[in-house]
Amino acid sequence: MEFIGFGDNIVSGSNTMSKEENDRFEIFGGDPQLPDKLPDDYFESLGGRPRAPPNLVANYRFHRVLDLLSSGNVLDVGVYFGTFLSKARADGREIFGTEINQKRAEYANNRLNESVVNVDFQNGKLNNYSENQVNNVTALEVIEHTPNDKEAISELCRVARKRVVITVPFEENRRTELCVHCQQWTPRNGHFNSYTFGSFEQLSPDGWTVDTEMTIATKPVLILSQRIPDIVPKTFAATMFDKIDQFWPGDGKYFLVTLKPIVDTY
Repeated sequence: MEFIGFGDNIVSGSNTMSKEENDRFEIFGGDPQLPDKLPDDYFESLGGRPRAPPNLVANYRFHRVLDLLSSGNVLDVGVYFGTFLSKARADGREIFGTEINQKRAEYANNRLNESVVNVDFQNGKLNNYSENQVNNVTALEVIEHTPNDKEAISELCRVARKRVVITVPFEENRRTELCVHCQQWTPRNGHFNSYTFGSFEQLSPDGWTVDTEMTIATKPVLILSQRIPDIVPKTFAATMFDKIDQFWPGDGKYFLVTLKPIVDTY
């Protein structure tokens, strides 16, 4: 089972436990008290180059998110490989981004061939951006990694003028495990929270409301994505996945949410 960390291509090998795993989890306890803030060393320990590039399903998510942006520039929080920012730039938008340590920011800037990514949003706080600075703010597979997600979402909305777009795993079966190094409980895959319909109504700050919430990447999309040859263009695959999601019943792997100001003054 492989787990891949912070950024735009979070992948979990499974959301379920074997009987042995579940028994071990029950022995060690239920839902322990988790930290409300992560130490600086944690962000540095994540290293530089992310472990796995975005796959076809991740590129499909970017395609759906791009369609939901308002006009104007975009700040992507947790850029990972910078793939979404590259797509937004190709769409004619001015781009900005954040990463959680200097090595990752430099890696993303090198891939983008532009110095637009800085170190920010550690523990869900945007220290380098002022109120209403950009039109759109995106956080793609990032919010579930923040200990205080309500504060983190408030920060995204503080910086955005028009739109905040978030993707997270949908109804993830969140688990904790006992760390062999520090003997403390830690969330598997670094996911502190799980989300479903209505979650973001409770998390949105005053003056903001949920505009759209949907699931994407249904089971047929996930299966088909493993069987498509590499020669198939990513844009074609994204369009095909979109049509499948429109007509296939059931929930998808990812939860896509947009937030907007209750009073649009821009």
